[in-house]
Amino acid sequence: ASDADAYDLSRDQVHLIMEYERGARFHQVESPRANRFILTNDLANADLAGLAPLFSALRRDPLRADSLVLSGLHMLESHQSAQRDRLLTACVDGIEEWLLRRSDALAATAEAPRDADTLVHLELASMASCSLWQAILARVAWRMHSLGVNEQELASAYSALGGDPKLFGAEAAERAAHRSLPPTRDAARAGLPEARLPAAYWPPATLRRPTPAQLAAAAVHVLHTLHQHGRGDAHARLRRLHVHSLAFHLVAQIEPANAHVQEPTLAAWRRQEGVPAPPQWTEADRVADAVAAGAFSASAQACGEADTGRLDVEQLELHMPKHFDVPTSAEGTRRLTLRGERAVYHWVYEGATGLPDVHFWLSPVLVCKHPERTVGLGDCITATAIARSVY
Repeated sequence: ASDADAYDLSRDQVHLIMEYERGARFHQVESPRANRFILTNDLANADLAGLAPLFSALRRDPLRADSLVLSGLHMLESHQSAQRDRLLTACVDGIEEWLLRRSDALAATAEAPRDADTLVHLELASMASCSLWQAILARVAWRMHSLGVNEQELASAYSALGGDPKLFGAEAAERAAHRSLPPTRDAARAGLPEARLPAAYWPPATLRRPTPAQLAAAAVHVLHTLHQHGRGDAHARLRRLHVHSLAFHLVAQIEPANAHVQEPTLAAWRRQEGVPAPPQWTEADRVADAVAAGAFSASAQACGEADTGRLDVEQLELHMPKHFDVPTSAEGTRRLTLRGERAVYHWVYEGATGLPDVHFWLSPVLVCKHPERTVGLGDCITATAIARSVY
């Protein structure tokens, strides 16, 4: 019997979701966009009960999977620190054991695929606890190959890693006017990895219409801070951060194998799932294709056309400005312009001495004017983009 069998699933794993459209009113409050409110009663997932059977299956057959996508760590927020720490350790130990066993199994298999094809992705979610953010970032995130966040989750990760709140404007700087030192001191006393992180600014900024420049700069800070945190450790793997917001998606990636980008057209953007990218494409080409496909999947899912992929242009709108600035270094910027059939925009952020360059691919989102669903968009975006990426 698995750990999950200990839970009464007739009463557990209940998620009650209330979706509402833009303009919906509750007393005197009007919603500025379509959204949802979610209530959960889910002890099994809060205890990460699915980890034991998952890792048991992978232990028996390490080659059973070549990719692993993790989510749900935000549910640890309901636990005391000792239980939370135990579960995070179990998660990390299980991943490391699988990666080691898989590497050994590949080495013993004739004509085996490249070990570099293995991917572990962590999809993050909203959390109010600064200490939980720091624990996940310091112990888990830098060991992953890839992270996925929305704009608000990126702002939280940025703040938990000591990012300057001035990036998001004067209001954000005023709300987080002091550094949150106690979590770092507590971690130092306990000898925990998060003690090596910079002290956080907390609470994080609340983002309403973040610009590409803001999210790109926050992504650089997260990647560079975690890169330094894991420097010199053989388990440090993080090189990709996928950010999805309402108006645009971007992938930030450290030092891709080939920075040359063949810009996909809208025709390539609309290719259906299951059609592999041409074999002559470089890794960078495939990342560009992946971010565009993820953006398209968000539109199709929101408009209720996930099965057909057919979108009515009259039901879509762009929220991206025609001209937008992006960071190219700590001091430099570059202005980009949306143009016709171009679906993906690429640029490079030059890292300071000792820090890697970060390549960016951005794709505007065709936002559904009257969405039929808002639930599950992040998972759909992440799954689509990962499936089309090369690892």
